[in-house]
Amino acid sequence: MHLHLTPPSPSPSLSPPGKDLVSILSRQPRLLYCADLPERRERVFAHLVQLHPSKDPRVIGAVVAEHPELLYRMDYYKVRSRMRSGRGM
Repeated sequence: MHLHLTPPSPSPSLSPPGKDLVSILSRQPRLLYCADLPERRERVFAHLVQLHPSKDPRVIGAVVAEHPELLYRMDYYKVRSRMRSGRGM
């Protein structure tokens, strides 16, 4: 089984190959019960693309596949940042 951690993009050429689901889940079992995973992935990818020097969604896809905890950590910081700025969630 494969979990595709692809960048939210209309271009299929920016999609990295699927990653081994067992490997990713062994590092981040919370993904099994994450009800908002597609929305979370989009928020995190957008935020990481803004922050990463390359601005390359393919690089971000590889980083998130290697470090799936970023789907939680970076989403938390983005939500907290919006709350502090008064924009809410």
